[in-house]
Amino acid sequence: MMHHYLLTTVSNHSHDQRCHQGCRHRKRNLWCSLCFDTSQEWIISHHFRIWKRPRGSNVSKKVFFLAAHEIYPLGSTVIYYCYLRREIADDGRELLFDHGAPYFTATNPEVLNIVQEWESRGLVAPWNEKFASFDCDSKKFLNIEQEGLGQKYVGIPGMNSICRALSCESGVQSMFGVGVGKLEWLDYEELWSLSGLDGQDLGQFKGVVASDKSTFSSRFTNVTRKPPPIDLSMVPDIALKIKEIPVISCFALMLAFEQPLSLIPVKGFSFKNSNILSWAFCDSSKPGRSTACERWVLHSSLEYAEGIIAQTGLQKPSSETLMKVAEELFREFQRTGICLSQPFFKKAHRWGSAFPATSLAPEEKCLWSAKNRLAICGDFCVSPNVEGAISSGIAAASKFSEMLSSL
Repeated sequence: MMHHYLLTTVSNHSHDQRCHQGCRHRKRNLWCSLCFDTSQEWIISHHFRIWKRPRGSNVSKKVFFLAAHEIYPLGSTVIYYCYLRREIADDGRELLFDHGAPYFTATNPEVLNIVQEWESRGLVAPWNEKFASFDCDSKKFLNIEQEGLGQKYVGIPGMNSICRALSCESGVQSMFGVGVGKLEWLDYEELWSLSGLDGQDLGQFKGVVASDKSTFSSRFTNVTRKPPPIDLSMVPDIALKIKEIPVISCFALMLAFEQPLSLIPVKGFSFKNSNILSWAFCDSSKPGRSTACERWVLHSSLEYAEGIIAQTGLQKPSSETLMKVAEELFREFQRTGICLSQPFFKKAHRWGSAFPATSLAPEEKCLWSAKNRLAICGDFCVSPNVEGAISSGIAAASKFSEMLSSL
């Protein structure tokens, strides 16, 4: 029987973590794919995971959530995907940080229904804590938000739980270590031909979902020295709508303390009148997390990140640069007067393309070429937040569903 494939972006998993079906996830830049044994669904993406679809199953919006998945925090743009970071302290203690998205919200009814389903499965839970802003000039907390206002959700036991569970559902077979370097549309066969970064033939496919904005961006070339995987001249109807997506960078600082920071009355807050810090979150206060120590994640301001990148460029930052950033971010945290303790763990991470700074398809919610069976979706299509990413994924799923229903 002819095999067809559905490939879609998924969030990275922490090092050495195993899903419930035993698939092993590497620490970074995972490439996977899904193999279907019928000719009902066909989708592919730049970062991809192979799933084996049970006979007779329908196009799943869950899969397209994975395809559109670029989650991040509060109102800034989608971030850094749903990452869980595992670190080891000098004394050998294992520390877990949600160093990307601290939480997400859901107000759109369709998105909220999906989130409530995840909650019923134990994949997410409300984060019922107080949040505020902190004025660095007056040294005061402002606008303290009571529990239950603006419901916030977090993954259980980490922010990567949603993608980990969805990618390991019944019938899914994951494979790792494959990178897509080129997607070519074959007019005569009406198929997509995929090649690896090393030129390896990865097969031919009937449809593609691309959720990584680097798939068609010059940023891909800057990193790999190769052309972007998708040549937009092959899909002129989409090319007319696509432009280079400006991005916003961010640094994250992971901190671990032996004792709680007792001068802070909330578990998350924004900074006012700081040119260096934008947000702080108490990671260990989330449901399902270890409370053996108190862990905080701080996010830099846009201005600070731009200044560092102007000096160092967008290549992978050196350990010296990250150590310098960690010291500067923590020093600013100390200047507030609310952090008097020294952490036993301190490490910075750079998100080079944390947030898209524009929306490509706010009305359509995804870009679609019916002729080439190509959908481009993600937070950069709708809005820079989790809901935007999910809504875009749902729109992509609807396009393929409509196409399949007409066959």
